[in-house]
Amino acid sequence: MTPNRCTPHAAIAWFLRILAVCIPILMSVHVAQGETVKGTIGTKDLKGSDIPGAPPNGVGLSSKWNGWGWDNPGVAGCHIEVPNDPKKKGRVFGESCEKDAQGRTTRILIETTPGHDGRQPHTHTNDVGHPLRVDCARWCVEERKGKFGLCQPLPANSPNNKCAAPSARCLCTN
Repeated sequence: MTPNRCTPHAAIAWFLRILAVCIPILMSVHVAQGETVKGTIGTKDLKGSDIPGAPPNGVGLSSKWNGWGWDNPGVAGCHIEVPNDPKKKGRVFGESCEKDAQGRTTRILIETTPGHDGRQPHTHTNDVGHPLRVDCARWCVEERKGKFGLCQPLPANSPNNKCAAPSARCLCTN
């Protein structure tokens, strides 16, 4: 009878068997939770006061928003506030390209309205939204729209941006 011993070879084989079972399970849980946009690499908290030129809504107050470009990084989206007071004009902002430490545009798109279809206003509790950070290069490849991708800033009311504020989109190329 041979005693049970833990050899390095046996430990490695055991570890690989565990990985072979756990990795597919973890991947299926991630997919089941729903990554709404391909190429997503996380989220970013965005307060109303982060909007250039827009005053904050107020500490502890919620805001309602509508717009377009929902979950489509290839479209320059627009986020339009639905004010509580109909006499006031709501804030407007578009999507944006993330900047690096030197202030240069990166390939990361800030997708402002993940999971909303645009038919009903949605609420930002404490005036904070949770946009997605989308890697345009990954999105273009995963959507089979091109071999390369970059984040393209667009001026307000331009041919590829119908928003009254500057916006951005993922631009795919081969």
